[in-house]
Amino acid sequence: MKRYALLFLSASLTVLVFVMSLQTGEVSGSMSSPITLALARLIETVFPRMTFDLDTLHLIVRKCAHVTEYGALGIAYALTAIAWKVRPWIACVAGAGIAFLDEWIQGFIPGRGPDPFDALCFDIPGFLIGLVAVLLVAGRIGRNRRHRNNVS
Repeated sequence: MKRYALLFLSASLTVLVFVMSLQTGEVSGSMSSPITLALARLIETVFPRMTFDLDTLHLIVRKCAHVTEYGALGIAYALTAIAWKVRPWIACVAGAGIAFLDEWIQGFIPGRGPDPFDALCFDIPGFLIGLVAVLLVAGRIGRNRRHRNNVS
């Protein structure tokens, strides 16, 4: 039952990634604007003399959202791969495929466009951070390396 729940979680998060890509540029930007404004207020409170560009801060928030979204996806895929005894590299290939498909979908959405830079620099690294974190915690990486060294 746990295996199916993890598979459902991975599939649901994948659908969520695609649903987010189907939002227009205006809707997508409005979703991250409140976070940007809250962060701007926090920065102004903590560092009252600091000046910064709100558009740049908004861009940073949006790129962090890419990493966070794909980090969660990487965690789900790693847990699913472990439960189903699937090799982690297959999850990596799936994550990269989803990232590029996600960007391709955005090419059809008003106010958005495909950006392979997002996939390469934010989505895939976010996915790998989540996946590798789970594998390290689960001991999959170190244990496999130790096992290979003992066999040699």
